[in-house]
Amino acid sequence: MLMVNKIKFKNFKIFKDWQTLELRPLTILIGKNNSGKSAVAKLPTLLSGSLSGTFSTPLKPENERIKLGLSYEDLVYNRYPADSLGFEISTETETINVSLYGDRSGKVHFSEFSYNKEKKFDLSTTKFKGFVPNKKLFKTLNLEFDYIGPFRKIPSPYFQNSVHEFDKIGIEGENAYPILIQNNEEKMFNKISNWYKINFEGWGLRVSPISGLVQTYEISLENIGLKPINIVNVGQGIHQVLPLIVRSYMPTDKETLIIIEEPETHLHPAAHGNLAQRFAESYLEDNNKSYLLETHSQNFVLRMRRLVAEKVIKKEDLAIYYVDFDKDKKESSLKFIEIDENGGIPNNDWPTGVFNETSLETRAIYNAQLNDKQNVDRD
Repeated sequence: MLMVNKIKFKNFKIFKDWQTLELRPLTILIGKNNSGKSAVAKLPTLLSGSLSGTFSTPLKPENERIKLGLSYEDLVYNRYPADSLGFEISTETETINVSLYGDRSGKVHFSEFSYNKEKKFDLSTTKFKGFVPNKKLFKTLNLEFDYIGPFRKIPSPYFQNSVHEFDKIGIEGENAYPILIQNNEEKMFNKISNWYKINFEGWGLRVSPISGLVQTYEISLENIGLKPINIVNVGQGIHQVLPLIVRSYMPTDKETLIIIEEPETHLHPAAHGNLAQRFAESYLEDNNKSYLLETHSQNFVLRMRRLVAEKVIKKEDLAIYYVDFDKDKKESSLKFIEIDENGGIPNNDWPTGVFNETSLETRAIYNAQLNDKQNVDRD
C-alpha cells in the first residue's frame, strides 16, 4: 500500500473530537442527511491538495473544483478558525501530524508539525508547500483520487470526439462520454455495454458516427428488435450510473481512491446491489483502485456484506462507517461497524435506527390491519 490508508481528524466541519477513517479497498459511509457524510467523503480531496506541495498555504478549501467551503473558517468546527484543526495522515511506513489555526485575516498557520511521530519541525525556520516541509518528497504520503459527485451531468444528444486522454471521470462524470467514443471498438466498451444489458433488461450501449462538416457521435441504447434510443431520451438512472460504470472499467496505472457520493441516484432498488458488486469486482480486477462510497441504500450495503459471506471479498477489504450526529452535543462522530467473516455483525452491534424503516413500516401495516379486523369483529 503506497497511498494514504488512515486519516485522523479533529475540529473538522461538524466533527469536534478526534475521528479515525481507515481507507480500505471498499469503504462505505452511511448515515442520515446533514450528519457529515459528504464532509468525510470530500476530506481526502482536501488533504490530497496539501500533500501535493503545489501551493504555499497549508490548506485550500477547494481542490480540483471540489469545494468544502469558501474559506478556512468553513473547515473548522462551529466556524471558529482560531481553534486547532488537527490531522494525522498515515501510510504503512509514514505518518505526519498537523495542527493548524487561522488568524483574523483568514490566513492559515501551523501550530505543530511532526513526521513519524518523532521529528518535530521548527515552524519558525521551516518552509512549507501545503503539508510538504522544506521541499521534502514523501515516499508514500500521497493521495490520488477521482471524485464523482451525487449529481452527474445530463448528456447531450451528440458529442464530438476529444484528443484529450482522460485519467479521471470528472466530478459530474462529464468525461464518461468522450471516453466511450474513444473506446467504442475496444474490450472496455463491450464490458460496459454488457453490464448494461445484464442490469437493464437487455439494453446495451451503442456509439454511432454522424457524418457532417464536423464529425459527431450519438450515444444510444439498443435492444434486439427495437430501434436505438438516444441516451438523452432514456430514464435518469440509465445515464446517472453511466460515469460510475465507465470509471469502474477504466484502467488505472497508479493507486487511486475513487470517491462516489450517492452512487444509487435514480436507480431502482433492485439495481443497487449489482452496482455495489460491480465496485467490488472492479477492485478485484485492479488492486490499484479503491473506493470510498457514500450511500443511503440498504441494498447496496447488504450486497457488500453478502460478498464477504460468499468469500468474494475478505472482511478486511470492507469498512463500513456510520456517521452519527448527536443533537444534544451538536457534533458528529464516525463509528466503525465491525463485519465478521460471514458478513454478520458481531454482538448485533448495528447502530440503532439505521435501515430499520422496512421493519417499522411492516409492523405499522400489521397493526393497522389488526385494528381493522378488531373493529369489524366489534361490529
